[in-house]
Amino acid sequence: LEALLRWEDEELGQVSPAEFIPIAENTGLILPLGEWVIEQACIHMVEWREKGELIPPIAINCSAAQLRRDDFLERLTSYIDKYGVDTQSIELEVTESILIEDAERCAELLHEVSKLGMKISLDDFGTGYSSLSYLKDLPFDCLKIDQVFIRDILENEKHAALTLGIIQMSHSFGLKVVAEGITNQAQLDLLRKYGCNFGQGYLFGKAYHSDHVVSNI
Repeated sequence: LEALLRWEDEELGQVSPAEFIPIAENTGLILPLGEWVIEQACIHMVEWREKGELIPPIAINCSAAQLRRDDFLERLTSYIDKYGVDTQSIELEVTESILIEDAERCAELLHEVSKLGMKISLDDFGTGYSSLSYLKDLPFDCLKIDQVFIRDILENEKHAALTLGIIQMSHSFGLKVVAEGITNQAQLDLLRKYGCNFGQGYLFGKAYHSDHVVSNI
């Protein structure tokens, strides 16, 4: 599962996170918003656990502003402790741009997160300043291929070749791979053929509250 923000406004209707997240980052609202997402993810896990439901780890996107906070890890673990959530049930997602902005500090933080048992994913791979050194030096467990490659993977031979190359490279580093934005069976079949481990997208299910469905493929 992945915790994804959506904004439904009475006047504006459905507001894309592509519109309001940059504003939240520029105004500093991303900090309380990011903490709210972490707490909501923990609350949902407790509710599902009490119902006897088995769920996979929940992926939570972390902004650069959050990761730059000196007390980020302390705040994160405080929610985990408060709700009694297993650290292995949490997966943090970071983007390549974050690694570039403050590589040394980010590397130190990610190693601390990994030691606590949380999984770490590199999100939107291929759309930023990709560097193989990140995969070699940092404790990533999973790499997520941006949906821009998946959207026209059947029609665009270059995107198909890039997707296959990313999957093969990731496996050589011992990483699992998630393909984002799968919307039809033909895309899924090709990704299965390429050896992709997981798929995420509307083919498996529309957003439920604020979660996307992730399926083992």
